[in-house]
Amino acid sequence: MKKKRKNKRAEIDHDAFVSALREQFPEIAHPLRDSLIDSPDSMAMSDFCRFTQDAIDRGDRELVKRCFRFADMLSDEGDWDVQNAVGVAYIEHLDFSGPKREYARDLMSSPMRITWFALTEYMNQIDSDDEE
Repeated sequence: MKKKRKNKRAEIDHDAFVSALREQFPEIAHPLRDSLIDSPDSMAMSDFCRFTQDAIDRGDRELVKRCFRFADMLSDEGDWDVQNAVGVAYIEHLDFSGPKREYARDLMSSPMRITWFALTEYMNQIDSDDEE
């Protein structure tokens, strides 16, 4: 079942995602694997997640805000594969533990924060089920 879109704009597919990532974040363009053009969205999103996490760890608030705005745009305008990658290869893997990282969670939009909390709760539930 195809997810209904909130807007009437064209969906961002894999090629558009990788192109926008390189355009919006030229500083990540070099570390991006050349093979990303033919790779799953999750691989490119994982690179973007590491890039964002490095910014969080350095305390670069402005860059973190830019990253979160970009991820929000992908969530809103991406095709199903891109939206899925935002959740499972980006939001789910962001680490806000410790007092030097907590600030970043507050920079997320409400929808992104809700998704992060839901994914975190779900993963904690899976972990607790595995321990039983």
